[in-house]
Amino acid sequence: MIMTEIDPTALIEFDKAKLSFKDNLRLVAQLVGEEQKVDNVLSEYQKRVENLQNRIGKSLEDIKVSVVELVRTDILRIGNPQVIYNQVLKDIGLALPSKVENQNEFYTYSHIELIDKYDADFLFIINEFYGNNKLPSDIEKLLSSLKANKNNQVHIVTPDIWWSYGPLGVNKLLDELPKYFLDNA
Repeated sequence: MIMTEIDPTALIEFDKAKLSFKDNLRLVAQLVGEEQKVDNVLSEYQKRVENLQNRIGKSLEDIKVSVVELVRTDILRIGNPQVIYNQVLKDIGLALPSKVENQNEFYTYSHIELIDKYDADFLFIINEFYGNNKLPSDIEKLLSSLKANKNNQVHIVTPDIWWSYGPLGVNKLLDELPKYFLDNA
């Protein structure tokens, strides 16, 4: 069978892509003439964010959250505020550590022994290196002195939910977050 017709295709130059998942969605919608649908999708996202804000309550403004990615047995990758999971956390109203807030590079890398520099009320470790939500005992030992660990708020999470790039992924992340921030979720 010979194809004589293909669907319209639009190339987006990488340097023109936005870091914001909202801006990228708007760009794609503009290219395909579906701006109204994007407004609806983003409106639903905002409603979900506000619902979670209301459920977390006043303590929201006092919560610092840190996300690090374990990319090797001894290497962390840390995303700046423009990384999508940090965008979602900030949309909810959660604060990032100042070391992350002031980070210019999209990602920086750090040795696992410096994980204390990213301590917060909640620490999420995106575990792409080890399976089963487990960490080796040497890493567990490094976590033992952290504030997040003392408060039982170190959470090993998976990339399949936390590496979100669009509205479907962001909504999966919003589905996931209540179990960490709400006692009864």
